[in-house]
This record gives sequence, C-alpha cells and structure tokens, in this order.
Amino acid sequence: MNDKDFIEELKRKRDEYGVTQTRLAVACGISREHYNRIEKEKLPLTEELKETLEKQIERFNPQEPLFLLIDYFRVRFPTTDALKIIRDVLQLKADYMLYEDYGKYGYESKYVLGDINIMCSMQEHLGVLLELKGRGCRQMESYLLAQERS
Repeated sequence: MNDKDFIEELKRKRDEYGVTQTRLAVACGISREHYNRIEKEKLPLTEELKETLEKQIERFNPQEPLFLLIDYFRVRFPTTDALKIIRDVLQLKADYMLYEDYGKYGYESKYVLGDINIMCSMQEHLGVLLELKGRGCRQMESYLLAQERS
C-alpha cells in the first residue's frame, strides 16, 4: 500500500472510530500539528511511523474486545491455608516458592516466587494476602498464559 492509500485508509478509520487528530497524535507520541501534516501528505511516512499509526488507530476500534492491564493487585482470602491458595487459586507449586518466616502488614510469614508475594497468618481476621506489584502482575500474567487461563 502506498502512502496516499495508507493515509486515506487512516483518515477513514479515524472518522469511523470517532477519534480526533489530537487523540491519535497523543497515542502515537507526536504532536497534533505533526499528525495534521502527515494527513495532508506534507510529511513523508517512515515504516516505523506507519506501524505505530496502524497499531494505535486499532486501539480505538470499537469492535475490538476490551483489553485490561493491571499494574497492582492485592486481595485477601478469608482462610489461613496459604498452600491451598497457592495450589487451587494460583495453580502454582509451593515447592518452587521461597518460604520466609517474616512478612509485611502484620503477617507472620510469606511465600515468594519472583515478585509474587503470598502473606500468611494464623489469625483468621488477616487471612492470606496475595500481593502483586507491577512486575509481579507481569509474572503472573505469563503464568496464566502458560496455564491457558486469563
């Protein structure tokens, strides 16, 4: 597809998806003025910019399924059986996790696998706490993909 056809298709999609030049430009990391010059064919397109424009315009496609990316997750389970949570909920092997006899937030111990933390307590009101920060979320995401779960 030549640049002229590419730009016409891009404009058509932008109008169809209800996206302003400003929104698309911000998504692509360029100014609205720069984007406007591209649409008016006053600036040449690099292959890298074409790829970025294609990828970003499709993010606004109302027909695409919703995509959610979590960067922090913390949940408390009303049980004191951390091994059951590791086995049944996370579907991981506790044998692969490091057990430490200290924890945070008032918990007595924890299981750690990379950036995945499971805080343990024998106190019913504390239960078991699963905490995933940014890298822990990405790590759990890859385990879920390998397990063919979401």
